[in-house]
Amino acid sequence: MDKQPLLQNFTITPNDLFQIISSQNTSHTALSLSKLLDIDLQIGLDSFNHLDIQKRQKQFGVHQIYYSQTIRYQLVIQIIKNKWHQIFFAITLIKLASSIFITNSDNERMESIFILVLSLFQLLMRIFKTDNQEILQSLRQISNHTVKLKRNNKVINISSDQIVVGDILIFKDDQLIEVDGVLISNTSNETLLFDTNTNKLPFIRSGSKVLQGNGQLLVLAVGINTYHMRKSELNIQHEYITPLQERLNHLQQQLIKLFFVLSIVPLIIQFFNYCYHLAIQEYQFQFIDSIYSIIKQIQISILLFLMVMNDNLSKFISTYLQINQKRMKRDRIKFQRPSSCEILGRINNICTSKTSILTYGNIRLIKIYAEEQLLSKFNIKKLRYSTIQLIQENICLNSTANPKITYRSNDITVFEKFGNEIDCALLEYCHELGQDYKSIRKNYQNQIVQYFQFNSDRKIMSVLIKLQNKYILYTKGAPEIILENCSEFINNKGDIQKLTDQNKLQIKNQIKNFGEESLRTICLAYKLLDGNLNIKLLQEKQLEKQLIFVSLIALEDELRQGVQRSIQQCKEAGVIVRMITNESLECSISLSKKCGILPMNYQHQKDSKKVMTGKAFNDLVKGITYKKQDGQIIPKIGDMDSFAQIAAELRVLVRASLDQKLAMIQGLKELNYVVGTFSHSNEPAFYRLADVGFCQNSKMIQQYNHMVSVSVLDDNFSSVINSIYWGRNIFDAVRKYIQFKITLLLSLSILQTFSIFHQFNQAQLLWITFLIDFTAFFMYATEIPNRRLYERQQNERYHLITSNMWRNILSQIIYQLLVLFTIQITTYKYIQMKNSENCFHFNLKSHTILFNIFVYFQIFNLLISHKIRKTDISISSNKKERAKLIIQIFLIFLVQYFVVEHCNFIFTLSKLTLKEYFESLLLSSLSCVVTYLFQFINDKYFNWIRLFRSQDQKNHYSSFDEFLQFKSILRQIKSYPTEKEEDSEIELVEKK
Repeated sequence: MDKQPLLQNFTITPNDLFQIISSQNTSHTALSLSKLLDIDLQIGLDSFNHLDIQKRQKQFGVHQIYYSQTIRYQLVIQIIKNKWHQIFFAITLIKLASSIFITNSDNERMESIFILVLSLFQLLMRIFKTDNQEILQSLRQISNHTVKLKRNNKVINISSDQIVVGDILIFKDDQLIEVDGVLISNTSNETLLFDTNTNKLPFIRSGSKVLQGNGQLLVLAVGINTYHMRKSELNIQHEYITPLQERLNHLQQQLIKLFFVLSIVPLIIQFFNYCYHLAIQEYQFQFIDSIYSIIKQIQISILLFLMVMNDNLSKFISTYLQINQKRMKRDRIKFQRPSSCEILGRINNICTSKTSILTYGNIRLIKIYAEEQLLSKFNIKKLRYSTIQLIQENICLNSTANPKITYRSNDITVFEKFGNEIDCALLEYCHELGQDYKSIRKNYQNQIVQYFQFNSDRKIMSVLIKLQNKYILYTKGAPEIILENCSEFINNKGDIQKLTDQNKLQIKNQIKNFGEESLRTICLAYKLLDGNLNIKLLQEKQLEKQLIFVSLIALEDELRQGVQRSIQQCKEAGVIVRMITNESLECSISLSKKCGILPMNYQHQKDSKKVMTGKAFNDLVKGITYKKQDGQIIPKIGDMDSFAQIAAELRVLVRASLDQKLAMIQGLKELNYVVGTFSHSNEPAFYRLADVGFCQNSKMIQQYNHMVSVSVLDDNFSSVINSIYWGRNIFDAVRKYIQFKITLLLSLSILQTFSIFHQFNQAQLLWITFLIDFTAFFMYATEIPNRRLYERQQNERYHLITSNMWRNILSQIIYQLLVLFTIQITTYKYIQMKNSENCFHFNLKSHTILFNIFVYFQIFNLLISHKIRKTDISISSNKKERAKLIIQIFLIFLVQYFVVEHCNFIFTLSKLTLKEYFESLLLSSLSCVVTYLFQFINDKYFNWIRLFRSQDQKNHYSSFDEFLQFKSILRQIKSYPTEKEEDSEIELVEKK
């Protein structure tokens, strides 16, 4: 364990507590830990001892994830410490002082003041722009609410952000636990149930929800020190860099290297040119003028370099999300991770669950099959009382749900669901029959021996109850699994009879009939055991054998409105929807036909690959293997050839375990598909392995929310389509901005490098920088998705700059430089200097025309950069967007006219005539024609360009620790295999 300084009275560190919570070592109890934390479990902390509270906050942290304003202050310090900014401002101040005390030039003084003001304004805008860390803060900040704590031997209500390590938290039914802790012994022996099996009692990890029971919890970790926060590495000290930001940073680093060279070259060329003219005595050496000229050229070079260094590329996504946040909420989506923007728009496969996603989740009991007869739910009283009692006790006791029942006037009952949807539906049915599930649980409260919880591998759950001289085991779950473990059943006379093959066939036919009606089937069974039997020696698989079949229960879950249309839109957009479910084959096929995943005329065959069971799928693809190669852990499908054949047809995977779901996702990724998953948040490995994870907002679990990419606010599958369109729009906006910026920066740098006597001055460069940082930046960041995104097939995975973008970039650069250099060559004049010597120089009018044409080129570049594909159009098809774009372009022309005509004394320009404006507009508008003509050049002539190409994303784990962290997520959900590292392969060995 890491050594940390200990404060007075504490003999344990946060790292020690983290190790205890991680291992969930039951040798540590609440009593032993309270002694280490210097706390009396009977009294609690002293609220009036502020010094003790402050010590605990300093030693163990506060209940917050982020600290306010920290990021902004760090950004200010980062800008102040930047040497290039320091040099630029120092040179500008020197130049300002020179214009005041030496040259006494009003124009130079105004120019220097303008440069300082505009530079500071741009830096302030950069500081107050929202960056990715601030977005994470708003998304992940723990919301404050009132909780009950035991302090000074009293129960008090206090804000949740005031919880400290050592507090005693009082929890109740339906409460979400936001801290890590250990249960304090409960003298009432009340059964406690939580919604996750990641807890090994008495330890409780953050994010767990209390389904049943009340109790007390000794707090061991808060805020960023909780188990799941540490695992997810959301600490402010860790820099959060998204995959797209890594690629944009890589692009920016390449631009910085190129511009560093291009900014130094003009300085070197001018220095040698000046020395040459001095050598031939064409110039007379004047010390002050020479120093002033050198300072001016250095300032221009640094300013050109700073144009690339300003971190606008990596901030584009966060700014886009901030500006369009309200629009996205109107489309019922919310981004949990900015990193999802990179790949969200390129999804071409979606693996989705069924319940509450494709359906409403309002599950209702419709039919019952028991005592060899099919009954509606209202005719259950036709069964014998003993059978009804077995059904009711199985439903009420063998359940983790804890719904609330509220009675109102006029005999109106409100049934509020908390817990598993199926369990809630069954408990609601018992309530309709007049049976209170809480009273049944209370009667058996001290007789429950053990719960055997449900998971995706077992597909059944059981509860063992101790009666007077015997045990009774209630079991419910997947019919095909329970039926295979049944040896007897209750016949139509209410007697227990041996289950023959004919009886099994009759039950299976009924299961098939339910499935064809899109009804979900649950099987109930029980078993009596001798009271003298040592239960501790038997495993759950042994107990769940030789069962007595009781009944089949058919549940209905209505298909969501609009799901069929959404899946059809997915097909039109080139996105394949695959349903992965735990339900029966017949029910899954019927529902898939209704929602459009399968064609209505589909007839299932035994060897069909469109619909497969998880077991058959796993037998063919051989699951996932993990190989160590070059120090990296790489997951691989066992038989990729078989998987490729299956993936081409497979649309529905039924009765799938977690391993089989992960194999599906991993295989699709190996086929270079971009995979999105839409499932419940209690399956975190689903989100961790997929490229993008969607989760219903109402079912978001805090401990896993850092793995979710997008939360769907209305819980509807239809909103996933909106998120894909937003993702495509974001990625297109990034590409448009990159195309515009590379075109402008390359053309400007080449022009500045090879134009010795007529370079743009500092004020002119700052105006162009302003055009990049604000006009283009916010023009692309405010775009909304258009209809063309709905119809586009999306097959690209990793390319950020495409061949068509390079075609547009090169066409613009070539034409712009050709026109600008032609103007320079044809309009230079041989003028007389003050010292009667001759040299080449531009006059002010020609320089103004050159500057004006360059700015007009960039205005049309804004329009051309909208076209990143051959099929795109430069003007949006949306009327509102088209009007907004035209107004923005018009305003830029208007501001440029104002700069030339009324601010020429600041920018060192002269006024132009209307004819010169028209000629500038005509020459710059021809760039659109040139770009159109370049479209006829084959793509192969642009594919060879590797400049600014970033490396592909990794499809591996960079270290063995990262691999183990992913596997630990799986073990939190079930008793997962352990790892054993070998030379070439990591073998997974089942625990025995």
